[in-house]
Amino acid sequence: MVQNGVTVVLPTYNEKENICVLSRKILETVKASVEVVVVDDDSPDLTWKAVEEMGLPSVRVIRRTNEKGLTSAIFRGIKESRYDIVVWMDADLSMPPEKINELLAGLEGHDIAIGSRYVLGGKDMGDTRTAAFMSRMLGLFARTVLSIPVHDLNTGFVATRKKLVEELGFRGDYGEYCLDFLYRAFRKGYRIVEVPYVCVPRLKGESKTATSLLGFFVRGRKYIYSILRLRFLHAGAPTKAS
Repeated sequence: MVQNGVTVVLPTYNEKENICVLSRKILETVKASVEVVVVDDDSPDLTWKAVEEMGLPSVRVIRRTNEKGLTSAIFRGIKESRYDIVVWMDADLSMPPEKINELLAGLEGHDIAIGSRYVLGGKDMGDTRTAAFMSRMLGLFARTVLSIPVHDLNTGFVATRKKLVEELGFRGDYGEYCLDFLYRAFRKGYRIVEVPYVCVPRLKGESKTATSLLGFFVRGRKYIYSILRLRFLHAGAPTKAS
């Protein structure tokens, strides 16, 4: 593992129309030494192949054929990162790569820096108003139940140190992993700072986020279970590096 650099992990599934644009933007805007690690779940649209065809030495792809899922994809990318600082974000261009520099600056004096839609200067302009509203309500519920001073617990736009992720591990198979990770970090005394950003709708490809009220409630059950487990049980074995 090399210090003084950053690995940006991009979990992908059918993001061929976005991944090359995002990867190049990251390389152009991040001021530190940077590598991009794309972890692709064998996308039918051949996202992994599009990454390979870019032929950029600072962008590499991990094609997973026997394992799927957002959480394990992010963890795999972190595990195989070359640098001691890691960032992960969505690959649909909803999160601005220009904000990565601010996240890295936030790590000076803090252990975790997150992109936040719900602090001053941030905004959620995601795929639908219903999804944005329900996401905010779920976050408010989590903050209230868990008594944690973090506004965007299911952000998915995070910068931290590799060793911290290896220590805490991840639990969950979708976005609930993030609130679980942040809460356990907070309980251990790790310092978290929020950096405002504007989440914009994807322009190309299909959203993996629930966009209907019914879909949100179905997926939201996992979040609620995680919140209640953290509050009352503190149970479950995290995924850690082997």
